[in-house]
Amino acid sequence: MKLNVDDIRYQFNYSNYYVLMSFSGLIFLVLIYLWSPDAKTVYSFQKPLILLAFVVICISGILAAVFPSRCRGISTFNMKSGKNKKHESNRKPQENRINGFNKESKLDHESVIRFEGHHPNCDKFKSHTIHFKGKKYCPGCSGLLVGAILAVTGTIFYYFLGLGLIYGQISFWIGTGSVFVSLILILFLNIDKNIIKFVSNFTLVLGSLLILFGIDTVKENIIMEFYFLILVLFWIRARITVSKINHESICNQCSEKSHCLGH
Repeated sequence: MKLNVDDIRYQFNYSNYYVLMSFSGLIFLVLIYLWSPDAKTVYSFQKPLILLAFVVICISGILAAVFPSRCRGISTFNMKSGKNKKHESNRKPQENRINGFNKESKLDHESVIRFEGHHPNCDKFKSHTIHFKGKKYCPGCSGLLVGAILAVTGTIFYYFLGLGLIYGQISFWIGTGSVFVSLILILFLNIDKNIIKFVSNFTLVLGSLLILFGIDTVKENIIMEFYFLILVLFWIRARITVSKINHESICNQCSEKSHCLGH
């Protein structure tokens, strides 16, 4: 199948936007950590509020990992460039059929494509799934699940026990390095290895947890903490979007669309 040049350019630019913003957000966080003064006022509700918000994010990730089919809408293969949207109505029906389904009909998409979780049941996606006791699982979601469970547990322990100042500093820098490596694996290298996908998502969650520990222990700056929570949500969105673009690219280059058909 011949790929549309506008689609390729759009997906490339869209992916690069998330890569750039993800690393820029992390660098800006480090600069704030280094140059911002310690908070003069620490509110009594600050620590439980920030930690609760982080736990809610983790629990949402756990639910998304356990019930991926419920969240399939955020990774549906329906990205189109602005030019394609403008001219799609003028295409012939057969030109609008990509990956074995009619792009004009969401119902047709759902009834034709076979999904396991949020991955098409196709040999092209072997590197995107792992087998356990006869079932297929997404390594990325599995890494997110394990990491989120440990993060929730760690947050509870931290709330009651806390960290010393020196340990808070160590926690921040270890977390920053972990997230940096994870973002490279997820957004930049895009390695099709099951174990890498598992480790990258796992590291992203635990690295974020360590960063939060460091910020809350060393700075106790509520504005910085809220910025970090927003940044975590953006990293998750970036992970989903880049994965979606990668999935679309695999399907668009596939010449054996019969693997996806529900015959």
